[in-house]
Amino acid sequence: MRTKILTRRALLLQGLTAGTALGLPYVIPAAALGGPGRIAPSERITIGFIGMGGRVLGDTRNNYAGLLKFFQNEETCVVRAVCDVNKNHLRTAQERVNQFNGNNDCLTFSDFRNLLVRSDIDAVVIGTSHNWHGVMTVLGCRYGKDVYVEKPISNTIIEARKMAQAAERFGRIIQAGTQARSSARFQYAMGVIQQGVLGKIKKVRIGCTGVPVYCDLPAQPVPDYLDWDMWVGPSPWRPYHQELYDHCGRYIGFGGGGITDWGQHFFDVAQWGLGMDHSGPTDIYLPDGSEYEFLTFKYAHGPEMYLHMKGNRRLSTGTLFIGEHGEIDTMAWGDQVSFKPRHLAYRYFDHAYKGVGNTGKLLGNHVTNFLDCVRSRKKPNADVGISYRGVIVAHLANIALRLKRRLKWDPATERFVDDEEANRLLETVHRPPWVI
Repeated sequence: MRTKILTRRALLLQGLTAGTALGLPYVIPAAALGGPGRIAPSERITIGFIGMGGRVLGDTRNNYAGLLKFFQNEETCVVRAVCDVNKNHLRTAQERVNQFNGNNDCLTFSDFRNLLVRSDIDAVVIGTSHNWHGVMTVLGCRYGKDVYVEKPISNTIIEARKMAQAAERFGRIIQAGTQARSSARFQYAMGVIQQGVLGKIKKVRIGCTGVPVYCDLPAQPVPDYLDWDMWVGPSPWRPYHQELYDHCGRYIGFGGGGITDWGQHFFDVAQWGLGMDHSGPTDIYLPDGSEYEFLTFKYAHGPEMYLHMKGNRRLSTGTLFIGEHGEIDTMAWGDQVSFKPRHLAYRYFDHAYKGVGNTGKLLGNHVTNFLDCVRSRKKPNADVGISYRGVIVAHLANIALRLKRRLKWDPATERFVDDEEANRLLETVHRPPWVI
């Protein structure tokens, strides 16, 4: 098992061997041999991308730079391969990588397994549809790859647990795409909470909408550029429909709606601030019109957390901590933190809040942290051993809403207490051969 970046000699030999075995040419461009001011190939982490949609390629209409650009901007790594079941996305991705690298060496794959077996790929970035995140991460670990996986990291609670177990078993680095963990603003704010500056935390509000629904979309002709069976992958079989392809996260079996998608950001921050990175809530209550206005989580050490799903935009996104002495309001994906009263931002610290986190490169910081940890083998900021607990809370919300009743949860065993009906929803059956 590889636990460090390959030497230049080993990298070239393994690449030659892999290329010969697959009947592929292996050409090393002169520019790749290093030079003044450049990092030699032996020092670069080789990256393979799986899933080349908008999250990875970006969106020029909305001026959004995707994950591909952030990794390309890191001189410590080089993108060597791309994979997608959509031939159009694959072609675009290969062109962009080749243009950036100044050569024609970018490898392309329609089956991610052929990428994972490459010995000249150190790490993979998973930006596929939600239903694939857990399966691909576990398989990536088995093949000795470090993994950067987008949120929501799993489609079920059992998937999340298996991802954390795979990282430990195979000695892999897994960074979840919850980039607030790499924000100096958020690190500062969570320190304010954990050092007791707010006093006792009375409540935490999660603003998030989007309950998943069953898919009953009619069949449409499958585009000739798309491998639909591979796209469906481990999910229950459904015929092609453009809506399902574009917004799979809305549908049960393919995703958990906004509650797991955006919610993983917000629940992760709540767990972090409450010091629950390695635990979770014990009771989940549904709105009852009297004691509980919203879906409410209770923790053993006291705080209540509630899920606000009403339409008011001010309340529909983010994580708000309400303490005895003030409040801290956050928006994880936007790197936004506000303090009430304002002096809580710096009262107990040596520097003012205005000097914290003004980099404007939150996602870049997160990518840098992942690559640093691939080299050092230290735990990344959004290590899967922490992140899987956050997505579990989001899944608990969906299960409670589906069953429409109170649930008791044991965060130590990660099972519902005396409730086999609920425990059957910890995992869904994966279509063969995608059983992990």
